[in-house]
Amino acid sequence: MTNLRRSFRSVAVVLAVVLLGALPADAGTKEDFEAAQAQVAALRDEAAAANQRVQDAYARRDELQDQVDALKADIAATQQRVDELQDRADERAVTAYVSGALSGVAALDVDSIMDSARRTTLLGNLASDDANVLDALTVANDDREAQERALEALEREQVDIAATLETEVADALAALVEAQALEAEIEQKYEAELAAYRAAVEKRLREEEAKRAAEAAAREQARRAAQRAERQRLADEKAASDATSTTTTTVPPTGPDGSTVPPTTVPAGPTPGTGTGGGSATGTTTGGDWLPTTAWSCPQPGSAFFNSWGAPRSGGRRHQGVDLMIPEGSVVIAVVGGSVSHRNGGLAGVGAWLNGDDGNTYFYAHLLEDSVTDGRVERGAAFAKSSDSGNARGVPHTHFEIHPGGGKPVNPHPAVAAYC
Repeated sequence: MTNLRRSFRSVAVVLAVVLLGALPADAGTKEDFEAAQAQVAALRDEAAAANQRVQDAYARRDELQDQVDALKADIAATQQRVDELQDRADERAVTAYVSGALSGVAALDVDSIMDSARRTTLLGNLASDDANVLDALTVANDDREAQERALEALEREQVDIAATLETEVADALAALVEAQALEAEIEQKYEAELAAYRAAVEKRLREEEAKRAAEAAAREQARRAAQRAERQRLADEKAASDATSTTTTTVPPTGPDGSTVPPTTVPAGPTPGTGTGGGSATGTTTGGDWLPTTAWSCPQPGSAFFNSWGAPRSGGRRHQGVDLMIPEGSVVIAVVGGSVSHRNGGLAGVGAWLNGDDGNTYFYAHLLEDSVTDGRVERGAAFAKSSDSGNARGVPHTHFEIHPGGGKPVNPHPAVAAYC
């Protein structure tokens, strides 16, 4: 099953309310509440299914365009070959006519000679090399015609894919809009119950935090008591050792002749366990999911998305982001505080780079023209609007990338799924 998620945070709260039983006492109200929540879930599933079909059609559209471009290049090369062979055939036909080799067509004018170059009569009067040229010309013409038929088939499929995309995009966006409207209706209808639930949740979180803080303080107190006890034990052992050494007479060693041997000085070495060797460096696990370690926000609230990292794209590219489907004109959110600078043109259309305060760089693409606000932005603030600019024509969505430390992109899906 495709893992698709939308950013319906208040609906998630509604679901939690259902699970915890923090509902109005009236049974009929509870049934209505649960029915509305089920309807939102059904709309989510509908949008998810439509979005999957959109992405499949989107990928096929890019694949078809690559095939069309390649076939057009092949046709151009074949046409060039046809033109070259036609020129050679025309030249040989004229030469044969002038030399009298074409006695059967002596009354024909030059243009007629050119048109009859592929006729069986002419082939019978030409030398073997000339016949080879005409054979090659026939093959080249046949190849070109086959390529043109294949191109027509691809272009017909492109028309069908465009129609499919239009339908599926409309279905997905309609489901998203309906779900958002129902979500707002639920929020308004059960505002008092939701406010009470949120207050209860916040109280529980505060109590849990206070409990964790008390437990941490108790552990710290126990650790310090253990340290004091250990220091006292070591001090007692040292005092006992010093007392013993003051009552012991040490006899210096003597040599063979009875003279005293001076003590040997041994260079001091490191105390066991106190060496200066370096430890291994820490880092992220290779192939692991990237998740933010500071406060973060959903880049496109209310969107439909799934894990399309690495999916094929036009020109042999691979998808290096996550596509957040959303109606055109929806607000785009800064995931962290930082500085925004926009960039127009290319496949991305209207794009924006967010140089985050967390040291990472984030890229948003296919935005609405003239909607990007450059400069300082705080986490959670809107700074642009969604659209279908660039190569996203007809499929309004926000393409989102994460570049840890400003380097190569990583799969953004885990982070987006966790916060949206």
